[in-house]
Amino acid sequence: MRKINIGKYSISKNRTFITFEAGATHNGLRSSKKLVDIASSSGADAIKFQLFNKDDLLSDKNQIINFKYFNKKNEILSKRDKLYKIFERRQLSESDWIKLKKYADKKKILFFLTVGGLKELKIAKKLKCPSIKIASGDISFYPLIREVAKLKTNIQLDTGNSTTKEIIKVIKLIEKYGNKNIIIHYCPPGYPARYDDVAIKNILKLKKIFKYPIAYSDHSPNFDIDIVALTLGVPLIEKTITENKYKKEIEHMFSLEKKEAITFVNTIRNIEKTLQVSRYSKKDFLKSRFSLRRSVYVKENVTKGNYLKNVKVKFMRPENGITPIEYEKMKNFRFNINLSKDSVVKKSFLNKSK
Repeated sequence: MRKINIGKYSISKNRTFITFEAGATHNGLRSSKKLVDIASSSGADAIKFQLFNKDDLLSDKNQIINFKYFNKKNEILSKRDKLYKIFERRQLSESDWIKLKKYADKKKILFFLTVGGLKELKIAKKLKCPSIKIASGDISFYPLIREVAKLKTNIQLDTGNSTTKEIIKVIKLIEKYGNKNIIIHYCPPGYPARYDDVAIKNILKLKKIFKYPIAYSDHSPNFDIDIVALTLGVPLIEKTITENKYKKEIEHMFSLEKKEAITFVNTIRNIEKTLQVSRYSKKDFLKSRFSLRRSVYVKENVTKGNYLKNVKVKFMRPENGITPIEYEKMKNFRFNINLSKDSVVKKSFLNKSK
């Protein structure tokens, strides 16, 4: 895997970079800041928002979208809404974005954006975002990708519903402009994603094809699939957060609330430890083994010259004398000292009989 950096952070196999997505679950500057608070207090590395201009994005302002949401009984219900209105609720002014970025800096959490066009890219540049993300639907939007590539900043590529050939082509386009600071996101389709559609082993396929890090963007409730992705070696995981997962709006139902976000980060950090190669030193290893393994102890007083095989013994912890295996090989050895009952038998106490 190629070494990739997001700002001062190195994307590596040893520590998972955790990004919380907040672009779809805020309704303005005030709620955006609350989501920054959640991400910061959870211990995540970064928070990401989405910067799209609704009037430049949608040709049909009456387009209807169906989505799922939870009621208080955790039942899944459906709702319809105009896509234009959904994006309208997420609109922030340029001055709001500047305020939000400063707030994230104050909270000491990395801030970056998914951008939807060249106007939005200018704002991201002004904010000095250390990473720019390209949405799954824009993987063929070469005019935008070309300009992002020229910045030489880190690029994160969502690849939902993309073919391998499409991913290869866009990677070549970015590299053409000398930018090799790329992260590829595997993100299954669906909001929320269904278990039947996740196909998480596609991560392994992408890892074989590309030299760049393969991250995982999750759109499913809970975070069991994120744990699976972690065991497959993803160095970056993105998960959506919300103030209230019961909001009757798109994407909230599969997002993490504050307590869940904290649990999510702690779980990832704990599982990381189990995936590391043992850090036991030889000294620690032997010390641990010593208390659990057995040695040979005598059940009776022993006189110098007796054969080990003629002495009644017992096998007890700790291992500070000859082992049961060594006992089998040293039965015909003789004691070179007198030994009292319940003493451990050490190698130095025995001589090979002639």
